Amino acid sequence: MSQARQRTASGCVEATLNLIWLAPAIGGIVTTDPRKDDDWTLFGANIAFNIAGILTPVAQKYKKVFIAQMVLTGCYGALGAATGGYIWPVV
Repeated sequence: MSQARQRTASGCVEATLNLIWLAPAIGGIVTTDPRKDDDWTLFGANIAFNIAGILTPVAQKYKKVFIAQMVLTGCYGALGAATGGYIWPVV
């Protein structure tokens, strides 16, 4: 298999896995009652991470999509840190 095909296959597998991982993220927020701010922050982190992964096949070809993917990854990191209380205390 050529390197280009491997990259394409790898990106498609990444996108598929992140698409599947949306289900537990959405299910987690839907089934949590009562919801706290921390739950929403974690949900936002999960969604940002998964959307960034879903963009992988397109990001390999288009620089603007790659930049969007990196912004989403940064959002994931910031929200994840916030959930852990490293940026601001979440009660």
